[in-house]
Amino acid sequence: MTMETVPGAEAQPQFVVADYLVFGGMLTCSMLIGVYHGCGLFRKEKKKVTSDEFLTAEGKLGTIPVALSMLASFLSSITLMGQPAEVYQYGPQLWMFGASAFLVVPFIGYRMVPFFLSHKYTSAYQYFGERFSKKLQLLTSVLFSFQMILYLALVLYAPALAMHRVTGMNTMLVVTTMYLVCIFYTTIGGMKAVVWTDSFQIVVLYVAMIAILVKGTIDIGGLSTVWERNAEFNRTNFLDWTFDPTVRYDAWSSFVGSAVLHVTFYGGNQLQIQRYFVVNSAAKARKMLWINAVGWTCVVFLTVYTGMLIFANYAYCDPIKSHVVSTPDELFPLYVMQTLNEFPGFPGLFLAGIFSAGLSTVATGVNSLAAIWFAEMEGTKFRAGIDEKHSGTVVKLLAFCFGILSYLLVFVVPYMGTLAKVTISLSGAFAGSLFGIFVLGLCFPRVETWGATIGLVSSTIFMAWVTVGSMAAERLGDSSFQTIATSVVDCPDNSTLISVPEKLIMEGSYEIPYLHRVSYLWYATMSISVTVAVGITVSYTLQALGLAAIPQKRIDRIKNGNSNLHPNPNNQDQLLLDENSRKLPQIVNEKVKPMTTESRFNNWYRAVKKSGGRGFNNAS
Repeated sequence: MTMETVPGAEAQPQFVVADYLVFGGMLTCSMLIGVYHGCGLFRKEKKKVTSDEFLTAEGKLGTIPVALSMLASFLSSITLMGQPAEVYQYGPQLWMFGASAFLVVPFIGYRMVPFFLSHKYTSAYQYFGERFSKKLQLLTSVLFSFQMILYLALVLYAPALAMHRVTGMNTMLVVTTMYLVCIFYTTIGGMKAVVWTDSFQIVVLYVAMIAILVKGTIDIGGLSTVWERNAEFNRTNFLDWTFDPTVRYDAWSSFVGSAVLHVTFYGGNQLQIQRYFVVNSAAKARKMLWINAVGWTCVVFLTVYTGMLIFANYAYCDPIKSHVVSTPDELFPLYVMQTLNEFPGFPGLFLAGIFSAGLSTVATGVNSLAAIWFAEMEGTKFRAGIDEKHSGTVVKLLAFCFGILSYLLVFVVPYMGTLAKVTISLSGAFAGSLFGIFVLGLCFPRVETWGATIGLVSSTIFMAWVTVGSMAAERLGDSSFQTIATSVVDCPDNSTLISVPEKLIMEGSYEIPYLHRVSYLWYATMSISVTVAVGITVSYTLQALGLAAIPQKRIDRIKNGNSNLHPNPNNQDQLLLDENSRKLPQIVNEKVKPMTTESRFNNWYRAVKKSGGRGFNNAS
């Protein structure tokens, strides 16, 4: 390794004019897309935007741009900096993340997509209101919104902080600029602006990643050098079939565990489900899912190779052990600034790619939150007084408010400490809890409201305990979180550096619970299992004790796929009225019987007799 790439051997690199121009160009294009779709300055047809157009683009967008948008919303800047860091520390086992997406497409495409499209929900969680109760729907909306708003703040703050530590850029200035741009084009352009901006930003991301990797590979001496240096430190094991849930990455967790995680996001998360309504058929939605799976697999392969390339560059002087970086997430920005800083524009392209992923996530999240709470307004006097023309204004205001709220939380993030990491870790686990409610509703007809509610709350609390405990175990240096060995032999003054793990557990001081050592890739599976198990147990127990009962007719209707069990769940009289109205045709058929030939003759005879024969001809 040359001194030019030795960590700490040079002053902190800075952005130049070309970098700011590249980064600013990405932001400008994003805003122009929003202006085009929101203001209609360049279109002949000008009409007032409705809620349906703002939230789903009236189902008129093409498959490819929506697939790219789905991919962009699934990614985040945390992912793009976090996955290379994971590969750097634990090896390339997570390459199967992408491949596992192909495993779940048939189930999502042929089971969940037709279900959602047939019900035409504004919010995916409206199903909980129909199947269980409006209160459960409100609870899931509140929990999802709280977690999502906080997550959106972290999505832009985390990479900005990493860039600040590496380049000295002002964190809050960068985050504020990002939010202003994102709120602007999301609020005025709606789903059309979000989809087309996401498509543009995902292209920027791919260009940035490929350009950086190609240039970095050439500079280091080619693919052979990357492979040799990784092999030297036992980092070329791509398949580990040892089934141990406490191993952070093995073939089972990376493929099966991540497949379940994909199911929860594509089958139970509003951000992804809302995309199904943007195309106008289940066939197009399935095609969109396949395209998304290909794109996601490519991104995973790129991030895995990025981690291997970064390690090859720092193979003999680990920036973490040499204290050049304070967290692993800073490795990728450090690599770009130290190795590509002499080429103006490359650091700016990297920054554009990283924040493109963050912007797409925030834009999608804000739009989805607006959809959820617009749906929650159904049945209120306020919603009843809104006509179709003004509904678009209402959802725009909702999107704007959620964007501002998420931005304000950015100022709280620096004081959150461990809670920030818990929020990120819980996002996948909470998606599993929500999907568990769908499983209970669709597959277990005898599960009632209390069972589903207690299942959701229990799963959320349980996974919070597991997540916090896992973070504590990692700080204590549990072997489950042990990273692959690195070297500091080429670092300046390496005699003062540590070449062994810095965190060790004192023997006998504390026994870490098994569940706190389980790989985070199994969290989605665990949360689904707890939700379903508790939901079934509570429901059957209450019914056995006579504290709850579900009419057989309702059970039959659930089995037949009819979830519209509560036309007005808050009004039991209305429910009884609807039940009676369904009996009306049967009552009518019993009282009004078809007239036979004999009946007609008797009526004729009585009429003739009454008239004394005078009305014979008329009667006949």
